[in-house]
Amino acid sequence: MRTCDNIDMSRIPRIPSIALAIVVIVAVVAGMLLSRALLQSETTLPVLTAGTLLDPPKPLPPMAAHTTRTAEGASMLAAGPKTDARASMSAPVSAAASSAAGFVDQDRQTFDLERLEGHWSLMFFGFTNCPDICPMTLGTLAQTEKQLMDLPPAQRPQVILVSVDARRDTPEQLATYVKFFSPSFTGITAPQEIVEEFARRMGVVVAIAPIGSGGIQADGTPGDSSGNHDSYTVDHSTSIFLIDPHGAMRALFSPAHSAAAIAADYRRVIAADRRDLR
Repeated sequence: MRTCDNIDMSRIPRIPSIALAIVVIVAVVAGMLLSRALLQSETTLPVLTAGTLLDPPKPLPPMAAHTTRTAEGASMLAAGPKTDARASMSAPVSAAASSAAGFVDQDRQTFDLERLEGHWSLMFFGFTNCPDICPMTLGTLAQTEKQLMDLPPAQRPQVILVSVDARRDTPEQLATYVKFFSPSFTGITAPQEIVEEFARRMGVVVAIAPIGSGGIQADGTPGDSSGNHDSYTVDHSTSIFLIDPHGAMRALFSPAHSAAAIAADYRRVIAADRRDLR
């Protein structure tokens, strides 16, 4: 009977050192490739079905202006308009007053980019006298809001209506209008020049269109020959913008809008955002 002591160790085959080194190198490379694949799977951009993802996110343009032509319009919005908005905007004001020009919400509180930081937002451009597209879109956003109620409050988006009709959409008018769709909705307005500049830089088309025999009045406001300054409508783009907690545009939803599709895409975006933060 043979024991281990009788084994001739010289006869045991030995792995050459070069072969062993190759095995180690292959294992290291395989580990690196696997790690990279796992990392890429974690940072894969979400695929949206209704929206267009912006990569990288696009910073929002300024929501205020430092011009003498728009400042008095902003002061009027803060104090309550008593005269025609466009006529007021044409009057010169001091440089100090011009620094106050910007957006206010339905409560006459300043609304700037800081109000968009720290949470997600869905932003839409429209106006309270809009006969069809605006109420339909806000209704869709109200349904979207309901479909996201299972999310923690910090992850639910705020909905913002940016008025493109500064003359008629006073803060009080906006308050009544947006609350009809949801108590949580926010309406914001600013002097028309600021609104149109902000819209232009967001890629939103805004055009005031007289109705019927209306024309542009001597004071620059749209209306008819009888001086009816309400005889106009506002043509505008109808996209919905998803703004991230850093105040940057993350996605764009073009019409036709579906509450279910927007809600599903929203979940995909915030889920990917949470993965990136890990």
